[in-house]
Amino acid sequence: MASSASFSSTNDPITIQNSQDRQHPLLTINLSNITKLSSTNYHTWSLQIQSLLEGYDLHNFIDGAYTPPPPPSPSPSLVLHPQI
Repeated sequence: MASSASFSSTNDPITIQNSQDRQHPLLTINLSNITKLSSTNYHTWSLQIQSLLEGYDLHNFIDGAYTPPPPPSPSPSLVLHPQI
């Protein structure tokens, strides 16, 4: 039983940048070999994305193993503009 499937991929890398400094990318992930998600290939796409996240050691951010830091406490000197 042979089946043929046509999968397209994207050649655009995803860049995650530090919000403090937009000049230097923090991380660049190349998704050129990742199958484009469609209604029929979720399992393949999911395995590829999981492998990519594990390869870059980012999977702990997705599965909740790393908890976010607490929000900063409001500063008494911080005054919000009333028109915003």
